[in-house]
Amino acid sequence: NPTYFPPRGGKVIAADDPENPLGERWIALKGVSGDAKGQTSYGIHGTIEPDSIGRSESMGCVRMHNEDIAEVFTYLASGKSTVTIRPR
Repeated sequence: NPTYFPPRGGKVIAADDPENPLGERWIALKGVSGDAKGQTSYGIHGTIEPDSIGRSESMGCVRMHNEDIAEVFTYLASGKSTVTIRPR
């Protein structure tokens, strides 16, 4: 249940605030190669705007339906699981 820290500055939104755009789950991503190496500001998360899923409306994160990200979250172990994102 993440607090939202706007990447371009602005109002920090508490975890339980209904205006928090991240939903209730956050899976942090860390770049491991190329220009992404060491980057940590991206993640896979839910959204309070499900109609935005599949559209180019975010700042680089992967958005999923809240119930879907909650299920994925149950399969991962912090510090032990690896998520690989590949271009189509």
